[in-house]
Amino acid sequence: MWLIYLLVIGIAVGFAGGALCSAVGAPQYFEMIAAAGYMLFAGILVFLLHRMAVKLDALPEKKGKGFLWLERIAAAALLAAGLFLRLSQMREEVGESVYLELAYVSSTGQGIPQFSHGIVYFYVWVLRFTFLLLGNKAMAAVGLQIILQMSGVLLLYFAVRKMAGRISAMMLLAFSMLSPYMTGKAITVSPEMLYLFLFALVLFYVSRGLNWSGDWGFWLPAGVLTAVLGYLDVTGFLLVPLMAGVIFSEQKSGEGKRAFSAFGCLAGLVLGAAGCVTVDMLSSGKSAQGIVKAWGELYHWDELQLLVRLPGFDSLWLILFLLCFMVWGIFSFWCHRKTERFSLWMLCVTGVAFLQLWGVFTEEMNGAVYLFFFSTVLAGLGIRESLAVYPLDRQKGEDKVQNQSDQNESDQNKREPSGAEITSQESPSEEKTGDGQEIEWIENPLPLPKKHVRRVMDYKLDPKKEDLDGYDVLVPDNDDFDH
Repeated sequence: MWLIYLLVIGIAVGFAGGALCSAVGAPQYFEMIAAAGYMLFAGILVFLLHRMAVKLDALPEKKGKGFLWLERIAAAALLAAGLFLRLSQMREEVGESVYLELAYVSSTGQGIPQFSHGIVYFYVWVLRFTFLLLGNKAMAAVGLQIILQMSGVLLLYFAVRKMAGRISAMMLLAFSMLSPYMTGKAITVSPEMLYLFLFALVLFYVSRGLNWSGDWGFWLPAGVLTAVLGYLDVTGFLLVPLMAGVIFSEQKSGEGKRAFSAFGCLAGLVLGAAGCVTVDMLSSGKSAQGIVKAWGELYHWDELQLLVRLPGFDSLWLILFLLCFMVWGIFSFWCHRKTERFSLWMLCVTGVAFLQLWGVFTEEMNGAVYLFFFSTVLAGLGIRESLAVYPLDRQKGEDKVQNQSDQNESDQNKREPSGAEITSQESPSEEKTGDGQEIEWIENPLPLPKKHVRRVMDYKLDPKKEDLDGYDVLVPDNDDFDH
């Protein structure tokens, strides 16, 4: 997986470097020089940061709430800034949208046509319900978009915080709230934000599985929800590797529990898919074969493309900033080879890129939001793994400190021998073994056995005669126990 990560990030850095050279008018060969120079700099920086982190964290951790409060304040500030940016752009006029025309409530009772794309059909119904409550106002649809995006990003924050750590969660929250790309998506009437909210809701549920005992009953609903999302749009099946990562994570113990969890997940996927097809059959009157065929034609394979499309993602500097931290993961992977956490998210990024290259995504759901989401998580992991100190690293640091302390103490004892050591030096027969190796005598660290003290009952006790059998009776020394 590290080779795949290196290949993907290397290609992305090459394309981004070429775009940067074209933007600033630099020669094309500068692209390779800049990419190689930054990778060398990032490698040195990562190993220096990790070495410093191990040294600073060699002693046992002192748990405190300072960082937790700092994280909460930063998250609240980012949410407030993101809400302000979105509300400030609501004053602009909303362009024409086919979704608005279909969802407007009319006096003639205009119905909603059937769509083979499930999320489009569901989104139009959500808009229709919104207009029934608030009237046929385009600003109501934009407000719904903002609420869905803010809620979805908040759920993603908690899910990523559980699965990938605080740094990745804060990176996701910062880019989602402040980037022009996500701000523009919040005021665009499309089904993407509704699907993002549903995706985040299921991922939040899946992330709770890290604390679950492995019961298949927990993973059965997760599989059903994933199948429903996959039926609405093919992007939902990106939850399958995420669920597998949680089920087979290190926090799960026991092959039996993992097997039951995997069985519950697979059973849920089958039940969810069958349920979606059944509901579609009852509502549309189509046959099961026709429904499956229509779903397959919607996501058919096109000719292979050599470029991942990011419609609307025209912020080159934002892409470069993300790639700079994603490069860190190439080197921080080797800091914790036994506990690396890149494979799961790298598999998701590769899946999105693969679907993009083969043209599987639809025009309404082009997958750029999820490529953006998984990239921010990888960027945060690149920073986290460079600074994180796991128990194995901490034990190495403690052993190194302990060995240094023992060495210093040994040197001091050699410089200042005690009387016992002088005596042992005078008797070489006791200090050397048959192989000629010296014996270093140490003081017995175990406590000596305590001397037995006879306890005498020194308070008055007048038991009943029938209760005397429960107490010790003094026996004379000359008693031979014959009667």
